[in-house]
Amino acid sequence: MSMRAEKLIEEIEHNNLHLSPTEHRVLSEEIATLEQCGIIKKQKSDYKNPIYLNQDPNDPYKLVLDFANTNKVMVKKESSRPSAKSLWPSFRNKKYISTLKLRKGYYQIPLPEELKVYTGFTFNTEEYVFNTLVPGMRGVENTLQKAMEERFDGMLYEKIVYLDTIYVFGETEDECVAKSASLLQQIRSRNLKICTHGSLFSRTSAEVVGVRISNNKLEMLDKEVKEIENTRSPKTLLELFAFVELARCYEDMIKGFARLAAPLTDLFEKPQPLMFTRDLKLKSKHMVCFDTLKKKLLMKPALTIFDQYADTVLYVTPSKIAIEGDLYQIDPKTNDKKLAVGFYSKKVRDNERNWDLFDLEMLAIVESCQHFQAYLKKCPFTVYSTNPPEMYENRFKEPSNRLKKLKSKVEGFSFKIRHVSKKCADGFYEFINSA
Repeated sequence: MSMRAEKLIEEIEHNNLHLSPTEHRVLSEEIATLEQCGIIKKQKSDYKNPIYLNQDPNDPYKLVLDFANTNKVMVKKESSRPSAKSLWPSFRNKKYISTLKLRKGYYQIPLPEELKVYTGFTFNTEEYVFNTLVPGMRGVENTLQKAMEERFDGMLYEKIVYLDTIYVFGETEDECVAKSASLLQQIRSRNLKICTHGSLFSRTSAEVVGVRISNNKLEMLDKEVKEIENTRSPKTLLELFAFVELARCYEDMIKGFARLAAPLTDLFEKPQPLMFTRDLKLKSKHMVCFDTLKKKLLMKPALTIFDQYADTVLYVTPSKIAIEGDLYQIDPKTNDKKLAVGFYSKKVRDNERNWDLFDLEMLAIVESCQHFQAYLKKCPFTVYSTNPPEMYENRFKEPSNRLKKLKSKVEGFSFKIRHVSKKCADGFYEFINSA
């Protein structure tokens, strides 16, 4: 037997040993269908990506390739995928929304010939490569986003393209339906197919990138709220990790998330071998933290979609535990009510705990600006600080190298700093407008 044959058999055994007879049968049918549709083809490749069966019934992609090793040798490209925050303002004041989702959108976009070799996998001694984009491959989301934007470059102000989903707007229900019909004609002319059960027409709300948009509000999905409601007290570190990661999906909606979750996230730092599967004995402070996060999530927090014409304010909080930046806009209807746009927080690193509070506050300003740059780069805003503007002037007359570096990171943002008084409450700062 040749060395290549031995290597091939070794790879096949490595890739397919984990498949049960049922999974093997399902994958066999899926691969036959993909080959018949021209999505994959038989071709030799030096790359043997492990294959898996996707068990999620809501995910249309049954065949999953593990690109962990292949991605290491691929050239990393600059991301062109839009952030979710850059999408939200486009949904402001949109009364009716249609959602058109492509059916297995990745499989409808051809893959450049030179990249096909990276998609190799083996099944039943046969070697295959993909002719189309494949989820999980490095840079595939960038390629899909760019391809979709090129195919639907018309109707610029009437739709949003995000990966394999297109959103169409209308001031009235009939207008939204008419624009959706026009878009469907474009989709047909480009030989693309939509997913009938994933597409919704002329609705007053829409599910977009993990949140529900309705009446200029960003809200949690009902299914996520139900999952959190059914979450029991964690018995293992793995269960706790799963809960924290689910909560982290909505950390922008929870004020001071990093500070609140700190006792739990501390448990994940440098875990011992097999610790994720061992029984977990939480202390009282951990249970209080778990219950607090769960309670806040069950309150169904909501955010206001950013309005570029409204007055914008950023409250920053420095502490030795976490830095925070709370972004609000003044309600133009009342001219005094603050509407929450988003909350940023991050645990302070070990070396940053030695910084004084002024430097930590400057760090909070810098990282909050970067986190909300999709909003704050477009308009001037006011930063509310625990330090008066005179303090900033004095510290920046002869700034340290650290302050010079921090200041350089907020170039391009237009904001003024106003002083607020501070009161200590439970060891943390509470901002109160002194004007």
